[in-house]
Amino acid sequence: MRKQLKKSIRKLRKKRRALLRRYDEEELHQLRIELRRLRGFLKQKTGKKARRLRCDLGKLADATSAARDWDTLVANAQRTIEPGDLALLQQCLQARQSDAHEPVLRMLQEEQWSPVIKKVDRYIRKHTGGDSARKRLEALSRSKERVATRASRARSTNDPRHWHKLRIACKDLRYMLDITPKDARGLDVAKELQQCKRLQSHLGAWHDTVVHQAMVRQLQYSLSPELHSRASDALLEWSRELGIARQRYLESTKSELESTMDAWSKAEQHTGASSCPAERDSDRSGDDC
Repeated sequence: MRKQLKKSIRKLRKKRRALLRRYDEEELHQLRIELRRLRGFLKQKTGKKARRLRCDLGKLADATSAARDWDTLVANAQRTIEPGDLALLQQCLQARQSDAHEPVLRMLQEEQWSPVIKKVDRYIRKHTGGDSARKRLEALSRSKERVATRASRARSTNDPRHWHKLRIACKDLRYMLDITPKDARGLDVAKELQQCKRLQSHLGAWHDTVVHQAMVRQLQYSLSPELHSRASDALLEWSRELGIARQRYLESTKSELESTMDAWSKAEQHTGASSCPAERDSDRSGDDC
């Protein structure tokens, strides 16, 4: 585990240097992945220090959220909006996107970045390396239990908040599986990692449409009167298409979720072990910290 986490630290530093040289959407995306991976690891640890470090990493990640949202929204516009309508909105979209990049670059340059990463690096050196296979399995079991609980709640309602919590729990499990040493991965772990990746992909696509639709609606009310009169129809159509995509992705997510839960249940029956813990109410606070 230590080897994988140290690799994440090295990747973070590399991505930071690359972004400070020149902003790149994919570099930011990869930096966010490594931040989430480390936060997922810290979430499995007890104590105030682990929680404080997780929240410190969360603050770094928060500074990148708007940039990621605008990067993906502009990419969506380029794929889906008619060329004539896109020409009307292009300057406005690019200006908002550029404004969202500024907090990222400030955060990477500020003194808060290096101390946080150094503290996490020291914590990894001190608190990994001695974990037994049993402890790793117990941590994975807790993460799976959290996914199962979130899944139960999400399936009982279309409330986006519950689906968002499921998305976070799925990310945590995925990265927990991902940092499991390869020589300690059995066939079950490898299968579960692929299942998590597929489910996370569906949940991510759904979440993007939720965020994008809210951004487009907000954009409608923030344009200048002149631009609004010329682009209002295009924005309404864009919002409508995002709403359709949102429902489509939600349905595909439900299907993938059923498939994943069914696979876990069958694995439990086959092994006789608690591969998919009971869907009981075992929430822990601070999911989004």
